[in-house]
Amino acid sequence: MNVTEYQNNIIRQVLLINEEEKLNEIDHLVKKLRVISFSDDENTAEKDIMEFKTFEEWDAYLQSKDFKEPDEFLPEWNMSSYDFRRFIWDAEHSGEYIPVEQFYEKLSEL
Repeated sequence: MNVTEYQNNIIRQVLLINEEEKLNEIDHLVKKLRVISFSDDENTAEKDIMEFKTFEEWDAYLQSKDFKEPDEFLPEWNMSSYDFRRFIWDAEHSGEYIPVEQFYEKLSEL
């Protein structure tokens, strides 16, 4: 994973945060950092979703990284962990780009 891919991965994760207090913490931390270290080590750098050919491969990778169990209900998203991961997979592979507000609207419709 190169630096740009790593940055995109971080951005995707930040876009999932919908709490102003947490976003303020992240904003404050980013402003304080002068240098962001990046590691090519497979153990420290997470793989990008686009590196996987199928949802099943990506889902297995997430499970290996101690992500939530597939049946675990995520109240903040009103769906199971599996359904949430499937939603992200489908969105990433749709070829569409939508504003973050529209992303949250689509999530709330599920």
